[in-house]
Amino acid sequence: MASTQTVTILFCDLVGSTALMTRLGDDANDRVRRRVFATLREAVAACRGEEVKSTGDGIMVAFAASAADATSCAVAMQRGVSRLSAQDPLLGLTLRIGVSSGEATHEERDWYGVPVVEAARLENKARPNQILASDLTRGLVGSRGGYTFTSVGALELKGLPDPLPASEVAWEPDPGLLAIPLPSGLSRSGPPFAGRDDSLSVLRAAWDEAVGGERRFVLVTGEDGIGKTRLAAEFAASVHADDVVVLYGRSGLDREIPYEPFAEALRWYVLASQPHALREQVGAAGAELARLVPALRTKLPELPEARAGDSDAERGWLFDAIAGALRAAAARASMLLILDDLELAGRSTLDLLRYLLDADGGMRLMVMALAGTAAPGSPWEAEVFLRASGGGHVALRGLSTVEVQWLVAQAVGTDVASDVAGRIRRETDGNPRWVADLLGRLLEARGRVAAPADAGDVAESVLWSACPYMGLRSFDTGDAELYFGRDEVVGALLGRLAAARLLCVVGASGSGKSSLVRAGVVPQLRAGALPGSRDWDVLVLTPGANPLSALASALAGVSGLSATAALRDVEADARAVDLTVRQSLAARSDAARVVLVVDQLEEIFTLCRDEKERGRFIDALLHAVTVPGGRTMAIVAMRADFYGEAARYSGFAEALDASHALLGPMDL
Repeated sequence: MASTQTVTILFCDLVGSTALMTRLGDDANDRVRRRVFATLREAVAACRGEEVKSTGDGIMVAFAASAADATSCAVAMQRGVSRLSAQDPLLGLTLRIGVSSGEATHEERDWYGVPVVEAARLENKARPNQILASDLTRGLVGSRGGYTFTSVGALELKGLPDPLPASEVAWEPDPGLLAIPLPSGLSRSGPPFAGRDDSLSVLRAAWDEAVGGERRFVLVTGEDGIGKTRLAAEFAASVHADDVVVLYGRSGLDREIPYEPFAEALRWYVLASQPHALREQVGAAGAELARLVPALRTKLPELPEARAGDSDAERGWLFDAIAGALRAAAARASMLLILDDLELAGRSTLDLLRYLLDADGGMRLMVMALAGTAAPGSPWEAEVFLRASGGGHVALRGLSTVEVQWLVAQAVGTDVASDVAGRIRRETDGNPRWVADLLGRLLEARGRVAAPADAGDVAESVLWSACPYMGLRSFDTGDAELYFGRDEVVGALLGRLAAARLLCVVGASGSGKSSLVRAGVVPQLRAGALPGSRDWDVLVLTPGANPLSALASALAGVSGLSATAALRDVEADARAVDLTVRQSLAARSDAARVVLVVDQLEEIFTLCRDEKERGRFIDALLHAVTVPGGRTMAIVAMRADFYGEAARYSGFAEALDASHALLGPMDL
């Protein structure tokens, strides 16, 4: 059905295309033509235009929303073709463009009316590299975008009864990008980078296709510490150049900030870019993009307020703005977008990623997604993204013995025997993080070992004496004889337990909290390090998805109750833990205690999805260690990034504040 409305029409035409085809031949001309049309269409998509049809050597585009969008598109087209010409000056590529506005009829995906004829005639009248616009278009654009219009007078145009007042739109060749530095989150610090040749080959093949204009998606998976971010950092450094932009963002730990990795990545780009480049790339969608990246308003203070609508409409506008900005940026420079920790991402982030991967048209963009193992209930589904995107998959495994041997040699400054490297490989499963931790132990131990005459023997002697290592698992309560290096910390914690009934050990992932508590503190208690502690009952548990069940099972071991009966009690009354402990110790001396060791307390947030059960667990534990005269003590180990989550429970927050001990990494 036909409809009439105000619209701005743009016609563009590649000058001298017939002569170019004759000079290049069919195959070469076809390649050039595809590059030119890809550039034109990138500008159309970035400026929210609607391609109506191809005109052979150019395209017709309609802009129903804004004449300023049409002007932005015309400038972006000229700059894009100018860039192509600069890459191969012998081609001599030039473009001419005509733009006009007015009432037109939309019917069967085409436009008819005076502005269509005017735009076509203005394009035909324009010189190479010129943009001609009707004065009505000039008036509709006004001061938006900061474009300069210079009157060329009233032009006699074929088929029009009266001369048409028109103006030339000023533009300059793309001044190029400031070099966007590598993001600070892509650290290459740590031990030397070893191996990963096969993984890098997959990444490079996808990158080559992306540089050629084919958007690509590669998923990198692996366990914690296996080196996903390090691989991304090394690959990013290898491709980074003046004409390549690398962006990086990561999802937060179990907290959903909408679109968090995209916001981090785009903020880096905005802060490092020139205002004129940003102005061209974000176009009229800048106001929507500023919702996600407020720093954009600092660079472009002229941005209008974002449109107001319902949540679905605003989400759609934002998705369009982000995809358009990335498309426009990738038109200027090939782009590598690295999204880290996607197993922790919320649905909004993953929906935006799907939208970006499904967006129409080519794009010189490679998305590199890094993901570990997702917790139950997480919206992250690796298989779904791989199927939908048709992307590549790099599944990282541990380093080989040869690679470990090389790393160790770098650390000790001499070659080491393959059986030494093989032992390290077996103990750590080749996980680079744990290999690095072991190398730290090695460097610490070198100063304690008498040096044999041969340097290779030094390395072997030190390694075999400094390698009581448990691979990827923590030291447990039976590994006290192997555990070393934390004697002062263990002593300090025991001192705090002598004066308090709650101790919370807080530290970063991989800092050794579990090993410290299980193989350091617990054996010392059982050995009588505190008065009477040799006879205390020490119950070790991890909360898991059902923390009350884990707590009840532990209590069943000392109370004589069944786990089912103990669970029923703690579900019904927060005082049940204290009462159960008092009853179990009733016939023993007043010094007897039950010590609850709750390892990996963060599991009540990452695995337990029942807020009521989580609250009952905290209430029961807190009551047991604070009730006057109570005989329950608790040692809690928790990842530092979940301290804020635990602090949301007011009474628990006060108890943690008074009882926490921060654990740092071992000195190297």
